[in-house]
Amino acid sequence: MKTFEEKWTAWLDDQLSGRELSEFEGSLPEKAAAQAEKAEAKKLGELLKRELTARPLTNEEFFSHQLRERIVQKSGEQPRKRARGSSTSSWWTIPRLLWAGTASLAVFLICTILVMRQERPAEESQYLTQI
Repeated sequence: MKTFEEKWTAWLDDQLSGRELSEFEGSLPEKAAAQAEKAEAKKLGELLKRELTARPLTNEEFFSHQLRERIVQKSGEQPRKRARGSSTSSWWTIPRLLWAGTASLAVFLICTILVMRQERPAEESQYLTQI
């Protein structure tokens, strides 16, 4: 059994017929108000169909869209996986990691040498013990 909302929608879309139509119209408390609402809904539907049409694509957009569609069809799901993988690993490539590691070691060695040159104890440190 259909709910009232389903019957109402079918009635607005003129999809009810025969006995179902007469039963539904008989169950309406104010048929005149319902008819007016149906007319308003049809006007709104026509307005939306007229005003909200698909925007025609220009030549460039249409051509690009067709190319993208063909590429996706030929390659399947691979472009999405590549896009995800490349976006996360494209910045930290192996050469960049090597350069970053080399630069970090160079900075560490420079800092160590500078600290060691500044402080050369003449005598043994008090923190060291002899065994």
